[in-house]
Amino acid sequence: MDGESVLDQFGVGARVIPTPGHTPGSVSVSVPGGPVMVGDLIFGGIFRPRRPGWPWFADDPDQVRASIQRVLDLAPSTILAAHGGPFAPPTVRRRLRADTA
Repeated sequence: MDGESVLDQFGVGARVIPTPGHTPGSVSVSVPGGPVMVGDLIFGGIFRPRRPGWPWFADDPDQVRASIQRVLDLAPSTILAAHGGPFAPPTVRRRLRADTA
């Protein structure tokens, strides 16, 4: 995926954005003013699923950090991950220090 895609033509008011790092083709889905679904970009802990953490595997850790910052720049209401969560954006920012990317 070279850039963002909108899903309006499918009746969904959302957009797909590239968020590589965990794997090269990773994407997230953002609902403006609402949640962002990030898949495996952020993981919840095994014993604390609502505590955001780094993915267990990252193809490119620097891209993970940049992708997390990109998600936070969208000002989502919440961040939904495939494993754990949901996560509050301020908690993700504080725990993962994405703002220092």
